[in-house]
Amino acid sequence: MMLLLSNIIHSLGEQEILKLFKKAFLSLNNEGKLIVKDFYLKENKIEPQRAVLFAINMLVNTKNGNTYTKKEVTNLLSKAGFKKTKYTFVNEDVEFIEAYK
Repeated sequence: MMLLLSNIIHSLGEQEILKLFKKAFLSLNNEGKLIVKDFYLKENKIEPQRAVLFAINMLVNTKNGNTYTKKEVTNLLSKAGFKKTKYTFVNEDVEFIEAYK
């Protein structure tokens, strides 16, 4: 079984994301996989420009939204119970993290 969260987490705060990841984890079977597609910041949090500008948009237009680094997201996935993650960059518009139960 596989679940996809596409361009969802940027509208949420970290605690909301963790809650969502925990629900996803519980709904997956033992070989389940969660795919989290979003705009990811580099660790310096000042690039890529698109993700930085999107973070400003989330700051202005949502209660808790933000853009996150791959490390921040993988840490939340780990806290939710996922054992392994894999990051894939396709192009500036498509990058995702796969999380395995």
